[in-house]
Amino acid sequence: MQEIKPVSLKNFLITHKEVDEPQLLCEIMEAVADIADMHIYIPNLTLEQIEEMLNVDQKKIFDKIKSHLINQKESEDLLENESSRLLRLDDIKTLRMFISGLGGTGKSFIIEAIKCLVGIQKVVKVCVVEAPTGVAAFNVGVISIPRLFQLPIEHDGKTAGY
Repeated sequence: MQEIKPVSLKNFLITHKEVDEPQLLCEIMEAVADIADMHIYIPNLTLEQIEEMLNVDQKKIFDKIKSHLINQKESEDLLENESSRLLRLDDIKTLRMFISGLGGTGKSFIIEAIKCLVGIQKVVKVCVVEAPTGVAAFNVGVISIPRLFQLPIEHDGKTAGY
């Protein structure tokens, strides 16, 4: 698995001199650290064992993502090896998916399986898994959408400070 290294604040400040709000910089660095810490795998199970445990609907989602990652890897390999450069990186499409379902339908398990797959494939530079609320994010070990994008959230008239 490719390790995501946290960005040092010094390097960040050098490359982003236009950002001069210390509080904002601190919040950005905390968010980057949160994203870097999101690699949680299903313990003691191989990818093959995880795949065998998927139900029919989960398997469809998983296979689509796996196929996309394999195609992406093949395209990147072709770019490195092809002297004519007929294929450009722009031709590699981004895969965006929204997985939903009632409680107990296996959303958390498929998310863990996908995170494991992405870690093993070593294709993706950054893969961010997020959930709509803090509770949902906590339950699957990811980050909430408001936290990821630093969106202001109010609770009892107070804005959350990230």
